[in-house]
Parts: sequence; C-alpha cells; structure tokens
Amino acid sequence: MSTTADQLHLHRNSLTKRLQRIDDLIHIDWDQPHKTFGLRLSYRIFNYLDH
Repeated sequence: MSTTADQLHLHRNSLTKRLQRIDDLIHIDWDQPHKTFGLRLSYRIFNYLDH
C-alpha cells in the first residue's frame, strides 16, 4: 500500500479512502480474478481507444 501511494504521489490514507470509495461503488471482490476480469478488460479497452 505504501509503495503504491508513493508511486501515485498520494498519502497512504488518501489511497485507502479512494480504494474504499471505489469498492463502495462497484462492490467487487478484488481477490477473485474471474470477477474482476471484465472490469480490468474494459479499463484497458477504454485506455486503448482514448489514445
């Protein structure tokens, strides 16, 4: 968590709050890859189409 916060130039608590907010909005169990696959794929497609 600290490494990720450092790389994003955020305070660790800010990162935790942002991740909690995302979790509250989409209700995905991040420990189950088969449930997060669609979300990860759509993010990559969105970024690909944006460039």
